[in-house]
Amino acid sequence: MLTRSAVLDRLYNIDGTGVFQHNNYTKIIDVLKTNSVFTVNFMEDNMYDYLCELDPTEFKTIIKEALFLSLETRFGSTIGVRDSFKDITVRLVSENVELMHTLNARDHENTVVVFDCEIIASEREKTFIKKCTAFCPICAKEELITANEDREIGNFHCSNIKCQREKLTILKKTMITDNLQVIYLQEPMSTSLNSTPVMLKGLLIGALSGKVFIGQKKRITGIFKSVINPKANVNDIIVEIISEVDLDEKLSIPLEPVKLDEVKSLMKNESEFIVKITKSFAPLILGYEDIKLSILLMLVGGHSKVKREDINMFLIGDPSMAKSEMLKFAHKITDKSMYTSGRGASAAGLTIGLVKMENGNYTAQAGVLPRCSGGFAFIDEFDKMNTDDRSSLHEAMEQQTVSIAKAGFRMTLPAKTPILAAANPQYGKYDTSQTIIDNINIPLPLLSRFDMIWLIKDVVNTDKDIEKAQFILDTFTDGIKLTDVLFNEVELHSFINHARIIEPILSEKTKQRLIGLYTKMRQSSNSPNSIAVGTRQLEALVRLTVAHAKLLLKTTTDDADVDCIERLFTSMFAEFDISLNGVTTFNQNKFYTTATMNTQQLIDHIWSECKDNEDSVGYNDYISKLVESGKFDEKNAKNLFDKMDRQCMIKHIGNNRWKKVQ
Repeated sequence: MLTRSAVLDRLYNIDGTGVFQHNNYTKIIDVLKTNSVFTVNFMEDNMYDYLCELDPTEFKTIIKEALFLSLETRFGSTIGVRDSFKDITVRLVSENVELMHTLNARDHENTVVVFDCEIIASEREKTFIKKCTAFCPICAKEELITANEDREIGNFHCSNIKCQREKLTILKKTMITDNLQVIYLQEPMSTSLNSTPVMLKGLLIGALSGKVFIGQKKRITGIFKSVINPKANVNDIIVEIISEVDLDEKLSIPLEPVKLDEVKSLMKNESEFIVKITKSFAPLILGYEDIKLSILLMLVGGHSKVKREDINMFLIGDPSMAKSEMLKFAHKITDKSMYTSGRGASAAGLTIGLVKMENGNYTAQAGVLPRCSGGFAFIDEFDKMNTDDRSSLHEAMEQQTVSIAKAGFRMTLPAKTPILAAANPQYGKYDTSQTIIDNINIPLPLLSRFDMIWLIKDVVNTDKDIEKAQFILDTFTDGIKLTDVLFNEVELHSFINHARIIEPILSEKTKQRLIGLYTKMRQSSNSPNSIAVGTRQLEALVRLTVAHAKLLLKTTTDDADVDCIERLFTSMFAEFDISLNGVTTFNQNKFYTTATMNTQQLIDHIWSECKDNEDSVGYNDYISKLVESGKFDEKNAKNLFDKMDRQCMIKHIGNNRWKKVQ
């Protein structure tokens, strides 16, 4: 049984080994003010083992006594600590990490708070004067000026009555200054209330200034306080940061050992396991087995020490084909991911943007891709994005960084963020007679950064339509029995987390198989008007092969992995009427190309028909083809051509031939 003095000695002692003499507490004690709230987690540092020897009503009393001893060491005999700090409040908690949306002035004013957050923006570093000497320009009297605990300099006028409160001039060589920096803290989406994260302003002082960067995840310890505005009595909130700790960003939801053993037992039959795990992905969506498997491969990712290991995937298809639902399900079972719509996404919102704050200053703010680095980005309505906004993705999708260089800001942030995008054809339904670029108006350099591109066409098939209709109606009446589902959502989430950390080795036999597959693709592309197959396609094959091995929890790739990837690519190209058996070629008009044409479709289709090898169109040939279509007479066709010229959609290149303006 410890006595009261013995408990006090465990908290503070002359040997310097007390709990309050540990570094994490001395930082807090050094910034305490006379009216602060001292928050103590009595479950840490074995503190409860000491305190439980006392009556619970004495907990705060003994802690306050130990605190006074610490403060007396800090201030010495310069002030009467017990009188000056008599209003200090001791707050006991069992776990002092709080949610940002629970912080409020009523409970936390001048309180030391601890919370997790993301750093979303920062201002430039500034300085403040801690101490200086100033003199009166009239009487030359010198005075020592010291900033208060809020870094404010009080009376800055001469105390000599004859000088009539003349403003003092600072002797610059006597200034003692320090750095400060304002950052902006946002609550993690996973812990926010109603998916609406709280944002607070943080203040870094001294050695902490310049040590925290945009996109980082931090555990912040700071003082929650109001910035007093006596004129309006409406005060801003700021957190004066005492310490910051990097949060462990490793995936955190473990797979239960019993479930893991069951999974490993099922993996003895790899093909059966692949079927079962594929059915576990979005089980309320009928079909799309190959697409679901491809998305699972994207979620577990590839592995490489030097090359991009993240897999980007694109879903193109007619409306009402469950593309968005697959994106949302993938978002639901992944950590550190965001779902956004291309209609509302800008380049700044996806990468880095300059944001004008309330004080008029511009700050760099991280967008979706750097904030999800190490996670995933799901972009729906990709075709609705502005062309300039889409161009900002080039760097992020290949180099996996995002950069900004404007208005004096130069910044590069990591963006190791795989992208799963979905788009609708611009004509409403996919037109197989035109290129994929004409269907969705996405440039080839951006399109080539997607490892897999899946086309989902709405084909009328009575048997399949009845099956789909029955399945959908059953979902409204809870008639769906998910008997073949291996994982529920939480278990699938855990399994993906488990598979992502595996690092399979690319075997020599697998390399030779991939070289053979790549060579076959190259040979198929060696013909006029064919799609170029280059090293990006080979790297995509490698990433997907490794991902398949990870999905099966293997440490080395084998033939089964290559066989599966070859089957997926064969299925993917078959949707574009392309064969990988070496008989047909990669015809660009088919691949980069559903379905009565509307007027604009007809105009674009005839232009494609009339193009020569240099992409130019003859005026007379184009007009006659428009007339032959039956939708234009000669006058209307010429008026249409003149309108295209006036709107700078086409340009004359000589010899009565025209080209589209890119």
